[in-house]
Amino acid sequence: MVNTRSSGRPYNVVIYGASGFTGRLITEYFSKHYGSASSEPLRWAVAARSESKLQATKKELGVTDVPHIVADSADLPSLRAMVEQTEVIITVVGPYLQYGERLVEACANAGTHYLDLTGESFFIKQMIERHHDAAVKSGARIIHSCGMESIPADMGTYMVARELKRAHDTRTDSVTLYLGKQRGGAVSGGTVASLVGVAELVWKGGRKARAELNDPYFLVPEGIKRPSKGYSRCAECTGFGYDSYLHGWVAPAPIAPHDSKIVQRSNALLGEEYGPTSTFRFHAATPFPGIVLGFFKAAVVTLLYAFAKAAVWLPPTRWLLQRFVLPKSGDGPLPEVRSKGFFYVNLIGRGANGAAVEATIGSEHGDGGYTETAKMISECAVTLVRNAQQLSSAGGIHTPASALGAPLLKRLRAKGMVLEVGAPGSGKRLE
Repeated sequence: MVNTRSSGRPYNVVIYGASGFTGRLITEYFSKHYGSASSEPLRWAVAARSESKLQATKKELGVTDVPHIVADSADLPSLRAMVEQTEVIITVVGPYLQYGERLVEACANAGTHYLDLTGESFFIKQMIERHHDAAVKSGARIIHSCGMESIPADMGTYMVARELKRAHDTRTDSVTLYLGKQRGGAVSGGTVASLVGVAELVWKGGRKARAELNDPYFLVPEGIKRPSKGYSRCAECTGFGYDSYLHGWVAPAPIAPHDSKIVQRSNALLGEEYGPTSTFRFHAATPFPGIVLGFFKAAVVTLLYAFAKAAVWLPPTRWLLQRFVLPKSGDGPLPEVRSKGFFYVNLIGRGANGAAVEATIGSEHGDGGYTETAKMISECAVTLVRNAQQLSSAGGIHTPASALGAPLLKRLRAKGMVLEVGAPGSGKRLE
């Protein structure tokens, strides 16, 4: 069903959480690219729960002419009043497990499209179970994970699968994502809060929650055939080991558990366009080329990764990290660090007939976690507004690839991101 309730609303986009660290970056992006003085202005507003913080943020960013809305994530009536004024909501108010559900509920019932940056798989699962049907009925596209988690993995896999079909007339058997060169990717307080929230939930949930966290098919709709038991494990996401494509070694990638779930849901929602869920595989890894040196680097990173997971997992060490080490809410990388940042990932797709293609996704225009994440989620919103007639997706709980597809790729390329796909060896900056 197409959203018919958004026409005539005063705003195209509202940025909720605009006074926070990431919300400010998104506000700056909209001001530069879609403000009244830009070449393609939109009707947009900012929102948060504090009037005084909103006013201070607007003044500091030089956007005092931008309208603002006061809404509290704990107050459903205020959220309803906000979402009924706009076609699209961008929310960066997290942790989403703690603060996100009421806004999803309001958007699903009002026919308002919704975008977030969550890497919290349990939150997405709850939203599917509780609000998918309402979103289908209203036409609201609820799209999770619209930043570094999980645009590069999700849209990269989408590109690779389409190229395998176009150039080699084959379905996709597997896609492997390799984290490439990057700079400026410090962790913000908001990201830390989300990670801690997931760790607490899994600790309390025991074996069942741990299995769900490690299951790449956790978000695949019911009724779709999954692999036989034994494949739904974190090993699907690739751990330490030798990689024949690299002629080197790989270590785990922190993004793998969540990104694998998003990619598998995309494939399912796209009618298993990549290949049957029972056979299609997505992997993610941190690469270290070189037979000898690569082995030692990968081994050290694997050990450090295991140590970090354990430290966040165990309540005593988690408390110590929160109190003395990890950044607090509102903290994040400095502007000079973000502006000098960049990131790249490579994806290798292999077809059922043995064909292979390679894709590169990245940017030289800022760090992936914040500067380019602000760009990604902003362009997702603009795609929903400006490219609505080109989108074939209906309402419901979506992924970026299943809802936005090719129009989003076109917009991101136009804004300076690298999104290339071609023959093996055509990818860049893997090391």
